[in-house]
Amino acid sequence: MKRIVLVIFLLTFFSLNNAFAQRTKNETFEFKYVQEPLIGLPEEIKTYQVMIRPGSSQLVGNVDFTFIRYTKQSAWYSAGSSSNYGSLERAQQEFLNLSSYERATDADMIIEAWLEPLIIKSKKLVYYEHCSSISRPCYAYDLTFNYGAGLKMTDKDGNILFDTTFFDPKKNYRGWFGVRSGLADDVIRFKESNNMTFAYPSSAELEQRFQNSIESFKAELTREQLLQMEEIINDRYGFPVKEYKVGLTTGRTRKNRNYDDLDRALVLMTEGVSKFNEQAERSEWEPKFREAVAIWEEAIKEADTQNKDARIFNDLAHGLLFNIGITSIWLGDWDVVDNLAQRAQNLSQDRSYAEKLVEFKNHRKSRIDNYKAVKSND
Repeated sequence: MKRIVLVIFLLTFFSLNNAFAQRTKNETFEFKYVQEPLIGLPEEIKTYQVMIRPGSSQLVGNVDFTFIRYTKQSAWYSAGSSSNYGSLERAQQEFLNLSSYERATDADMIIEAWLEPLIIKSKKLVYYEHCSSISRPCYAYDLTFNYGAGLKMTDKDGNILFDTTFFDPKKNYRGWFGVRSGLADDVIRFKESNNMTFAYPSSAELEQRFQNSIESFKAELTREQLLQMEEIINDRYGFPVKEYKVGLTTGRTRKNRNYDDLDRALVLMTEGVSKFNEQAERSEWEPKFREAVAIWEEAIKEADTQNKDARIFNDLAHGLLFNIGITSIWLGDWDVVDNLAQRAQNLSQDRSYAEKLVEFKNHRKSRIDNYKAVKSND
């Protein structure tokens, strides 16, 4: 089954001073970890089946899946391009993957997405006297439309595990096509492929472009809804593999300064992260992490933050504290992270790194604690 690898939090540590940047260096590490669900499913549920209903008669017609294909990339599908052809059957195979659970025909659980076709109810022509992208007047559409999308999860006995509506087909929603001008957050912007300005100099061209792109709009909105549904069910019930990329700091060896100890720490982290990313037993990666932490802690003892010529000078000490903090998150040493973040703030006026470190620690800790609490109440 597909493993949904989502990327959250990209922390790259930049030196605060160009001169000091020449004396430190970062090596990027990518940690892959299994994120615990917010809620979780009953232990007897091991398999699932996906069902997508393309229409339930709340709106006229059915959703056309011809141009809907699973992709994490920002892609557009143009009518008439045979290479992009999809189908309802293919969508049911490609979308709504639940990490760490297996698909089956006679499944323990049914994940059912229902959709209603996008129907344009009104198009209000908007005129702009000047559009900077084309240096002349242009036109846009202020749209009103109906659309429906929802998700239900039930066990094999029909008991509802989750039921929600994303778009109510009985409600009117606002959309926009054309050059953007201070749109509210709840206004969905329909965009045309192969046009970077989105500024149309005549109402006739606006209408032509709109008609040529309407099927792509419909396909993209449905694709985004299905991807959002997948993200939500994995956040609540799945065990998706996530990636965390971060730069760990060491010193640049010079003729009068040697950093073999700090380089050794990064070698240990490389070995440990390899096992960590394989989801190996904790005993296979924890000793490597702790040995690296011990090296960094020993180096910080000799730090002279007031002497820029010291082997462990201010910015390098700052980076080593973050090395320890990040590694401590994976070790589950939560109190250590808070203490190190405070020490790091004392070394730098830029508190953003410390804040991001604590933010990620809180995210991991809350997930783990919440899941433990859920399991203990089962």
